[in-house]
Amino acid sequence: MIAAATLALAAVTMSACTDAQGKPNLFGIPLPIISSSSGNESMERQKRQLELFDSTVRNPSADISPEIRVSAAEELIAMDIPEAIERLSLALRSDEPVVVTAVIDAMEASPEPVADLLPAAAETLTDATVEQVEKLSLILPRYGEEALVLVSAAARDRNEPPARRVGPIQALASFRSREAAIRLMALLQEQEPQPPEIIAATGASLEKLTGLPYGADADQWRKWWEKLKNEPIENWLRVMVLHLSTRTAELERESHHKTRENEEIALRLIEALRELFLSLTTDEQIERLPALLGDDLPYVREFALGRVELRLRDSVRIPDAVQDELAERLTDVNERPSSRLLAGRLLNELNYQGTSYLVAEALLSEKTAVVAGGYLELLAKRPAPAALAPALLWINDSTAGDAAASALWTMIAGEMIVSDDKTVRRSVRQALQWRTTPQLIRVLGAIGDDDDRARVEELLDGKDQLLRRAAAEGLAQARRIDPLLRRASDTIIYPFVLRLLADGPAEVDTMRALAALAPPDEHRQEWTQTLKATADTLRATDLLATDDALSSYAHVDRALRADVLARVPGLPSDAISIDQRTELLVRLARLRIDLGEYQGAYEALAWPIGAPTTTALLEIKFLATVLSGRYDEAAAINDDVMAWLELLDVLIERHSPAAATVEAEIGHRFPNELQFDAGEVFRAAQQRLNQITGSAGVDTGSPG
Repeated sequence: MIAAATLALAAVTMSACTDAQGKPNLFGIPLPIISSSSGNESMERQKRQLELFDSTVRNPSADISPEIRVSAAEELIAMDIPEAIERLSLALRSDEPVVVTAVIDAMEASPEPVADLLPAAAETLTDATVEQVEKLSLILPRYGEEALVLVSAAARDRNEPPARRVGPIQALASFRSREAAIRLMALLQEQEPQPPEIIAATGASLEKLTGLPYGADADQWRKWWEKLKNEPIENWLRVMVLHLSTRTAELERESHHKTRENEEIALRLIEALRELFLSLTTDEQIERLPALLGDDLPYVREFALGRVELRLRDSVRIPDAVQDELAERLTDVNERPSSRLLAGRLLNELNYQGTSYLVAEALLSEKTAVVAGGYLELLAKRPAPAALAPALLWINDSTAGDAAASALWTMIAGEMIVSDDKTVRRSVRQALQWRTTPQLIRVLGAIGDDDDRARVEELLDGKDQLLRRAAAEGLAQARRIDPLLRRASDTIIYPFVLRLLADGPAEVDTMRALAALAPPDEHRQEWTQTLKATADTLRATDLLATDDALSSYAHVDRALRADVLARVPGLPSDAISIDQRTELLVRLARLRIDLGEYQGAYEALAWPIGAPTTTALLEIKFLATVLSGRYDEAAAINDDVMAWLELLDVLIERHSPAAATVEAEIGHRFPNELQFDAGEVFRAAQQRLNQITGSAGVDTGSPG
């Protein structure tokens, strides 16, 4: 599998590179221009290339992909030297079908006929497969009369078994000339009778040439020939065109009738299946699906795929037997492309094991861009290393290219592609020469070199929001924070800066950088969550410095600071010093009180027996205890009536709703003390409280 993937990637590289003469370069590296006068060094270089390409063409190993083999044959043709033609002739005479097919494909792709290969190509017809005969039939007429003579000689050679003459006979029809008809008719007019298979092959070839439906009826062909053989060439051509036009029309009518008939049968069959399924329970439907998915008729298989999709939408459990049949549909190269794609989508939803690899394999044989795009969309959701080769094969396609780039992106994010993969870089650069899309820019930003990323950085200042987002995402994946940080005010770029900073070490500097990154309104929630999550991973000893940093920014509110310090009460006793704990608790309680969370402030100050009694701690604990309504406990902390009156004065000043309850508690708790100077202060406070009772805008904030 690794070798196959490597060779597939080589094919991609080959398609993107040419040598100095503009010829395809098989291995994606510059090939030297070979000059006949360049001396021994050039000759040696030429020899090495000859051996390399020849060994690639004639090695029958299944690990060599057809694309690589054909490209090597094209390179041998392009060398245009006798030694290369000799190697290609040997390949055409090979017993290995894959080797012969590669040379035939290279000959078909050649803009000019390769004259010296004609004898070997004509000879190949005698042992060729049906597909090879069809391809050679398209190639040989380009060689003109000489090819016709060679093919005709092979067709009438009675020293050969009939099976070796059939290929040349079939190829004669492709010459589309009167001379080809003469040579075919000669086979039917020889005195010694021809074997039945020769008669049948000749009749089939004449049918293809003339359009007449006489088949293996030699007498009918002879009668036809008697009437036509002496016609002038211009009449011959006119009659041939008429015959072929008539035959084409007949075949079209037959095809249309057959297609309509098949469609009607399929509709009746599907309607019957639909009615059957309506009468079945869900379990009975599921039980029948494996057999229907494996049915010989494509219409039935399509129906079964649709039923699986419906059951899946209804959250019905799909058993393993059905899932295995879906995998069969996906891997069946003879299945309709749309059905294979639907099977892949269903397997993806079912989390079928190995789906990514099955989809990648199906993609390698796919020729339709729309279907390939569907496969690539699946691979973008479910990445796998096996998707690399097919993604690179499709990345230049205008229809499927963006889906291919998305699949590459998920592989990059999943660390299935190294950040400096030169093959991916080269493929993405080539695709960007034809179109600039967010998917391609994102990948280039992630795996490009410095020059590539400089190009991507320019897009951060562009007007296209999608390209800006893609450029930022790609650079963020490459951890290039500086160009993003300089543009953090851009609401599109801001989230990527935020996430990069959060990925840094959990230290005070990280918290300071996050706090300094003032959030736009649409990103405040994410910023708050990120800052809090980072703070939760800080060392306890960094909490004081962190709160100092947070308190210096106006956009960091009290609620966020309180959330950051919320872990302090639960810290182990040895996590921080007593002085640090005291300071942190005072700050946390103060923030809770400022937020009107009196109960929270009280609970934050819970302390084991023997806790220190610093002035700051006692003051905030007294305040939290009073505000939370624990008056007896508050009096135990401080029973000085003047302290209570000072608190009441602050509460009244702030229009706090707690003022009334505290006022009532003071009157109840300190009746004796209020008979003296404290009473005057208390009555003045009562008068002020009465004046504001019922007024709007009561402040629930800190009492002091």
